[in-house]
Amino acid sequence: MPNTWAFPCRMLPRNCQMLLFSATFEDSVWKFAQKVVPDPNIIKLKREEETLDTIKQYYVLCNNRDEKFQALCNLYGAITIAQAMIFCHTRKTASWLAAELSKEGHQVALLSGEMVVEQRAAVIERFREGKEKVLVTTNVCARGIDVEQVSVVINFDLPVDKDGNPDNETYLHRIGRTGRFGKRGLAVNMVDSKHSMNILNRIQEHFMERGQKISEHIVIGTPGTVLDWCSKLKFIDPKKIKVFVLDEADVMIATQGHQDQSIRIQRMLPRNCQMLLFSATFEDSVWKFAQKVVPDPNIIKLKREEETLDTIKQYYVLCNNRDEKFQALCNLYGAITIAQAMIFCHTRKTASWLAAELSKEGHQVALLSGEMVVEQRAAVIERFREGKEKVLVTTNVCARGIDVEQVSVVINFDLPVDKDGNPDNETYLHRIGRTGRFGKRGLAVNMVDSKHSMNILNRIQEHFNKKIERLDTDDLDEIEKIAN
Repeated sequence: MPNTWAFPCRMLPRNCQMLLFSATFEDSVWKFAQKVVPDPNIIKLKREEETLDTIKQYYVLCNNRDEKFQALCNLYGAITIAQAMIFCHTRKTASWLAAELSKEGHQVALLSGEMVVEQRAAVIERFREGKEKVLVTTNVCARGIDVEQVSVVINFDLPVDKDGNPDNETYLHRIGRTGRFGKRGLAVNMVDSKHSMNILNRIQEHFMERGQKISEHIVIGTPGTVLDWCSKLKFIDPKKIKVFVLDEADVMIATQGHQDQSIRIQRMLPRNCQMLLFSATFEDSVWKFAQKVVPDPNIIKLKREEETLDTIKQYYVLCNNRDEKFQALCNLYGAITIAQAMIFCHTRKTASWLAAELSKEGHQVALLSGEMVVEQRAAVIERFREGKEKVLVTTNVCARGIDVEQVSVVINFDLPVDKDGNPDNETYLHRIGRTGRFGKRGLAVNMVDSKHSMNILNRIQEHFNKKIERLDTDDLDEIEKIAN
């Protein structure tokens, strides 16, 4: 593309004034432009000013395309939208969305790249005249279309380049279709996966001013993000940090990536910075490493046999297969009153199956697993905390740091093991520690369906020097006794 417009530039007289306009210029384009226009006068916005203060920007969390469409319908049902432009990544999605919106009674125009110029012009003209109120389009319409009545822009799909990275310039051009002519605009971004949440976060980070300082007194983040904010982006001055806290410190230190990032942050801190490391468990190797990071620490530590919490009764149930484990679970629910329960599975597949089966039995079930973005997890946990769902089926993503007062029972549908198939004692402790909190008594039930899982349970008992009693879930009287 640069060569195609560089050639006619060379044909112009030397005294010809040249003007180059765009809402965005990537660094590579700037360099080339300055060769074509030597010694230019440059008028350029700061990066954080590019996103237009007249546009309010939001995102909506969804799980799939249908939920994104429902969110769109809810938006139309709640606010008055003069005209809207909706951007999709592919022609196929744009065509589907236009058809679905038409079924809902909206006046919809469809615009995509395979149309000839005259067809596009006709569609845009009808939209400009207000004959259609919704324009569903691909990136072909992201630039240069100014329609005064466009009050809302919706990114049904976030803009990405051919490598799947955020296309910041296209994002800016898209949302810039609203908030024009001195009016205020609204931009709504649909997020339906971890990947799209990551894209949105990177777009947001792109438009934050490098070196812009965070003024809040408390900053909470993952090691990687905090490291970037301290070093690359300069949002935080590490020399001004007075207290540095590592929560779930065993994971931060034992996980190689987090370990490296945590050390790099720690090295940036002033010598008088107070460092606090919290965790329910610390393996010996982690202790040794932690003491290198925090020399001469004050240590508050429970004895191993005290770790399993005397307020929790622990049992195991013998089964032969998955179906028998499910039946044992149903028997448990049939015999005792359970305020709220958390059920842990080893895989997302098992968790999804179990949640579906429990729902069929009439239980109010929430499902939580690792592929959800943080905001989706937070929404599920909040509903569970409010008691809107009584059963939370989850993988290890929920084993730590979730405190819900009404959880009276924890069930290990699958016993926790590490990547080598050995018992994961720390995760076991974290899991059962979701009950028996706030001064209440709790119940933990472990499902055992093979010689291997029985061996895992025996090794867990040995590790904590704590006997776990067998429970016969076919004996209702026996089940009722454990609840007393």
